[in-house]
Amino acid sequence: RERMVSKKFKYFTLGILILLIAGVIAFQMTSSSFTGRNKFDFGGSGTQADSINFIQRFIFGNQPVSQYESSTYSGRFGILDDVEDNIVNISGCGNLSIKNAIYTLNQSVNSSGTCFTVVAENVTLNCNATTINYTQTTTGYAVTSNGYNFSTIKNCKIVQGRTNAANSYGIYLRNGYNSTIQNNNISTLGSTSSVLSNYGVYLYGFVGGVINKNNISTSARDSYAVYLRSQSNLSNMTSNIINSQGNNGHGIYSYQSSSNIINNNNISSSGNGAYALYLYESENSNITLNNLTTFGTNGHTIFIYEATNSADNNKIDSNYIDSKAYVGNNIHIAGSVTNTKIINNTIVSSIRGYGIYLYNKVNYTVVNSNTINMGGSNSYGIYTRTYSSNNNFTNNNVSALNISGSGFVFETYSDSNILINNTVKSTTYPLT
Repeated sequence: RERMVSKKFKYFTLGILILLIAGVIAFQMTSSSFTGRNKFDFGGSGTQADSINFIQRFIFGNQPVSQYESSTYSGRFGILDDVEDNIVNISGCGNLSIKNAIYTLNQSVNSSGTCFTVVAENVTLNCNATTINYTQTTTGYAVTSNGYNFSTIKNCKIVQGRTNAANSYGIYLRNGYNSTIQNNNISTLGSTSSVLSNYGVYLYGFVGGVINKNNISTSARDSYAVYLRSQSNLSNMTSNIINSQGNNGHGIYSYQSSSNIINNNNISSSGNGAYALYLYESENSNITLNNLTTFGTNGHTIFIYEATNSADNNKIDSNYIDSKAYVGNNIHIAGSVTNTKIINNTIVSSIRGYGIYLYNKVNYTVVNSNTINMGGSNSYGIYTRTYSSNNNFTNNNVSALNISGSGFVFETYSDSNILINNTVKSTTYPLT
């Protein structure tokens, strides 16, 4: 009896020592069998645990964290807090409910509505190039999550099954943070005349999303390839191919979501009132090294708009911006927006439109070192209108050589603007 009490005391002392040294609950055991949960991987139990077989596997190899000694046990121990690979092979739709699991889809799947729902932290879904065909009979999503973090969705081909379904999204993440959508091919379908609102990737109140190396397309009215909504801040969209077809459809639509990175993407939109990139009350975002194109009528390639909340301090840098939309603008900024930087861009249009259009109290914009070539008739290189003042235009090369083309236009109390070292060629008015 005394010996058993002594042994239990040693285990208790060992547990306290581990807590003091490691600063975390490093291992849990019973005094009789010395068993642990999956935070550990040891090679022995009881009196057989020694410095050889009592080791911990780490992600980057075997590594001791601390040292313990007692009259019964000697050896090294380590800590592994739920990070070892937990690969689960699946062949059908359902809930992804195991924390830290890597779900591997081993065949293509079909779903009447929603296919996969993430209900655990740090879940990876690897489709391994298989197809998720969702919303075949009712509204749903290929993959969705609400309130879970650190998810990864990769290598999936996602297809919307029913063309007349509304509000069906390829990937829909809500109220979480730090998840990755990578190397997927996503397409949503629908009529280009009916309001269906099908989105390829939809982040709602989701912070720190990474959207990388995907091919995302939509083909329905009022549908967006990528939709960031309601404080979906700190997102990073890099190296994607993004296409939206349909009236009022957008390639990327950022609604009250700020501090995002949009880098090195190929973004296009077509349809009446379609925008390649639309920042609505979204501030502090960097738009760099993208290729953006619009087709149709009355569409803008980049549109920044402020109604009530701020759309200030955005940066548009080193992009190729092409408008093929009739009476469309390459860059359109409206509504008391301040401190936008438009620098080092190539801006071109082959039909009637505006290269850069600043409308209604757009102030303190820096327009520097851009090349603007407007090829359509009745086109304008840079148009500043309605109390848009204190803007700086420096080192730009502006050309508007078709019929009735104008270089710079300042209209309706747009005062105190600065022009320095710009080169302007036009058939009508270089500056008015």
